[in-house]
Amino acid sequence: MSKKFKSLSALLSLFLLLCTFGCDRKAEAPVVLLPTPVPAANNSTLSLLREPIVLHRSELLSGALPVWRQYAAQKPTLLLLSNSPFTLPVPESLRLETDTLAIIGSAEEIASRSHPGCSDLLFVPDMTLDIPLRLGWFKQFVWAVPTMDPETPPQLETLRDQMLATGLIANEESVSIIGKTMPRALPVSMELRGTPTTLALLDQLPVIDGPVVLHIDLSYFQGLYKSEVATPVLGLVAQTLTTLRDKNIQVLAVTFSYGNLDSRIALDVRFQGDLLAELLADPQVLSAPLASPWKEQKDILYLKDFFKKEMILERAKAQESAFPAAPFVKFNLFRAEAEMNHGSLALDYFAAAVKLDKVYAVGYLDLADLAFNRNRPDEALRMLRLANVVWPEDIHIRLQMAQLANQLGDRRTALHLVEQLQALTWSPIYYPEMPGYLQGFAKFLQEEPAPGASTPPMQPSPAMKSKSGNGPNSVQGTGLPTGHP
Repeated sequence: MSKKFKSLSALLSLFLLLCTFGCDRKAEAPVVLLPTPVPAANNSTLSLLREPIVLHRSELLSGALPVWRQYAAQKPTLLLLSNSPFTLPVPESLRLETDTLAIIGSAEEIASRSHPGCSDLLFVPDMTLDIPLRLGWFKQFVWAVPTMDPETPPQLETLRDQMLATGLIANEESVSIIGKTMPRALPVSMELRGTPTTLALLDQLPVIDGPVVLHIDLSYFQGLYKSEVATPVLGLVAQTLTTLRDKNIQVLAVTFSYGNLDSRIALDVRFQGDLLAELLADPQVLSAPLASPWKEQKDILYLKDFFKKEMILERAKAQESAFPAAPFVKFNLFRAEAEMNHGSLALDYFAAAVKLDKVYAVGYLDLADLAFNRNRPDEALRMLRLANVVWPEDIHIRLQMAQLANQLGDRRTALHLVEQLQALTWSPIYYPEMPGYLQGFAKFLQEEPAPGASTPPMQPSPAMKSKSGNGPNSVQGTGLPTGHP
């Protein structure tokens, strides 16, 4: 734990002490006064996609909190482009600590305590929007809902029921959606965590008065995608940004989240972060013909649908010649060489992509799954070890390594990993079963192996389900399954 986070914990303890000191047993629960976010040094607005603006990128949506809090005093509108509103409520017992972290925690601390690989989680990515909405950072919240077919947008009853089922809204918020007469489709106004909220398709957005904080999550384009023939990815990005530009929005900041770390989004479309950053920094590029490396990227995505392996490899090599330090280009070459059955060369390109951008190491987990399903647990363990070099603190990677080491008969290594995991602080909310499981696993490894013995079974916790892409991270029916395009 960092010194800064220890000071944050001490401050939190002081809040609790001040709130409880001098209260008799019959007094009502005290009101906790949270600190005030530090405002941004520059709070002037820029005309979206008409003036150059920096894109603040983060892996998880929680990474946008340090940017948003700087503008909380101005009460801007939050405009969210995403396949999910990320409004799963933070557990009540964790709200004080979570809110304090969001307000005064460093970007590193916020990222750590919301990372799916953290044993002592405070909140999962799906809960991110619950925090600033409850804290009143925004005058209003506008969620631009993606749909594959603008002519037949999702029915409001269906959308409401899906949000209720996944916990993204509460029953009382459901009532605020429907009011006395329920409209059949979007747009619709409601209240969410006490904040006026509008759900609409992008081209239906109301006129937004005052400053705006725009957030784009990569899942938004996933929710619009059908195929590279019908809805080319680069065309979707350009069309979306053109629509936003024509809304004449005045922004304080633009933030962006990838979603690769929590397995919501495939690595194949990670390049879109670079594309968006370029278009926002130089809006004139939006109206210009496609240039390298985006022209080749469009070709690669299109050719995949027709299994043109040789042509894809040719385009990827052309990209590399012009942009040798672009991580997504190395990843394209990895994919292309793998399709050509050049396994060793493919892995070399993959390692190069990881060296340039460590998040590509998520792919090692996919390769481990592939090796395991092909009855190669030794190769699966090797892939996990490569991932572990990048994320040595990730609990899921270490646990899988322990399970595979045991399966391969290396009980000493497995026990060492389990003992490391036992030394961690485990959240009683997200991982209530983990200390008991690890205790049983350690005992199992310390005993004489019985014939045919294997790792004891374990039921994954909600946080682990979220890590594997099965958490409540999207409103079903408004987008693609994870992994496309």
